[in-house]
Amino acid sequence: MPCEWLRHSKKMDQTRPASKPLYWKPMGIRRVGRPRQRWQDNVLEDIKKVKLKNWKEIAKNRITWRDLVGKANTHKGL
Repeated sequence: MPCEWLRHSKKMDQTRPASKPLYWKPMGIRRVGRPRQRWQDNVLEDIKKVKLKNWKEIAKNRITWRDLVGKANTHKGL
């Protein structure tokens, strides 16, 4: 599940290979059209749909995060 991975990678040190996709930014010349989205962009969009503002603080508490992910799974549109 993407939300569980987000919590896991946010807690990691930024130098670890598993956390690099969280901080990766596409480089190079883009084609004409809509810009590419990163995985993080999609997850943050889902967080906005659930109307969650302090997800970084909630991610520090495993039990609260698990409850939040359970509620997000039942949310229509995610």
